[in-house]
Amino acid sequence: MNQPFRTVLLPGRHHVLTRFQADYLHALLAGQVTDTEGEPVEMAEDAVVVWAVTSANHRGTRRNPVPVTRREAAIERFALTEGIESLVVGVVDVAPTERFAELTVKTVAHETGGQRTPTPADTVVACSTAAVIAMYRALGFRVVPVEAGHPDDPARPWDVLGMLVAGD
Repeated sequence: MNQPFRTVLLPGRHHVLTRFQADYLHALLAGQVTDTEGEPVEMAEDAVVVWAVTSANHRGTRRNPVPVTRREAAIERFALTEGIESLVVGVVDVAPTERFAELTVKTVAHETGGQRTPTPADTVVACSTAAVIAMYRALGFRVVPVEAGHPDDPARPWDVLGMLVAGD
């Protein structure tokens, strides 16, 4: 029998955090979410959400207008307010590569001194981007789809950011 997952790996730029994300993470940590294959995901009571903040070395650019320090502060406040045990790890920007998932996993392991080394046995990946999901699945990770395919069709964080920029 598989052990419950101890880690949720949430890769992304994390410019915006949403109510949907908070509710989804609470449901995931409570064991109320299924993975992309429709299988229930069991979480350990002491599970931690690792926010892999990508493009951490970019700031003030069109793609990354918010520096990693501000994104980290927002995540920490969000997690504290929501009562979600979390850890934030910055991941440097790289050119598009099929090794993105591998780079992110290795960065988390390095930045946590090996104390939070994501493996398919103890980590579930939370991601709604099809290409990124495929990369983690190729490494053997189970994935929960967050907004992707959700019946309520919630806006993804980058959609919310776009609405903010457009003045919506």
